[in-house]
Amino acid sequence: MTGNGFVRIPRIIFTDVFPQLTVKQISVLMALYGMVNYKKGVMFVSGKRFEVNPGECITSINSLAKASGKNNTPSGVRTTLDKLKRMGIATHFTTQYATHVKFNAGFTFDGVDVQGTTQFTNGPQHTYDTPYDNNRRRRKKKKKE
Repeated sequence: MTGNGFVRIPRIIFTDVFPQLTVKQISVLMALYGMVNYKKGVMFVSGKRFEVNPGECITSINSLAKASGKNNTPSGVRTTLDKLKRMGIATHFTTQYATHVKFNAGFTFDGVDVQGTTQFTNGPQHTYDTPYDNNRRRRKKKKKE
């Protein structure tokens, strides 16, 4: 979606997520932040109608690779999307024609908080900070022992 909007990036992205990503993966993440919708809208992909909420975007892997920088490849973008999914930051659903990317709850796009939905994932969404809280507890237990 075009227009002027803003994205509030939680500080945990800089402190906990960036150290786990490579520079290319960070550029994909930042390109995604710039591509997501900040208003509710409708997109048509291959004749199918998709409702797109704030914090979601429908794009192709190739266009995401181009938007994220010169040296990013489609396979690198797929790897980054899988890693972001494992980390609990964003989910993605890929079809033959397009990829639907959705940031999980906790991110704000143009003043609208992202609400977790299961429209494309057929399962519950986790907030972005749940995996990090669990890891911190485990690390604290190991340090005490």
